[in-house]
Amino acid sequence: QQKLNFKKIAHVEIIEVLVFSISLICLAYLKFGVWAFIISSILKSICGYLFIRTQIKWNYKFTSPRITHQIKKAFSFGISFHIPTIV
Repeated sequence: QQKLNFKKIAHVEIIEVLVFSISLICLAYLKFGVWAFIISSILKSICGYLFIRTQIKWNYKFTSPRITHQIKKAFSFGISFHIPTIV
């Protein structure tokens, strides 16, 4: 079972909101228009990602052996239908 540290997650969210708000106000003042929202959203996401990577240790796995086996099984089943159409 994974431990969740809500204090660190809350800090990340507070930093994201601050980065978004400050950058949005600055860019709106500089007359970036709609681009202010887009750039602020991208900055918020980047800062949130970087901060969470420094604060929270995360051992991640993208696939499990069971999922990999299911993908291989589905691919081998589907490939038999597609090869005759390609050839």
